[in-house]
Amino acid sequence: MEMEKINKALGHKLREIRTSRHLSVRAVEDKSGGAFKASILSAYERGERAMTVGRFVQLCEVYGATASEVLDEVITAPEHHFCSECGQQVS
Repeated sequence: MEMEKINKALGHKLREIRTSRHLSVRAVEDKSGGAFKASILSAYERGERAMTVGRFVQLCEVYGATASEVLDEVITAPEHHFCSECGQQVS
């Protein structure tokens, strides 16, 4: 899987997790003590910005998710994954 597709799929998965917890990007900014600015979160979710492994693990902790499980879901997802929240195709 190429990096652009991984970033897009990972961002989409992180958005799914955030919205499943009924959190806005502003709420995540507040919950993280400002470590994750809303504008940066949005760029991560759109796959427009890559994040370091450390930031990814930190964000998963904010969401109460296990980084290894999130990454495994993204990497092993079928080539044409559909978001359960919005129905959009992530490839």
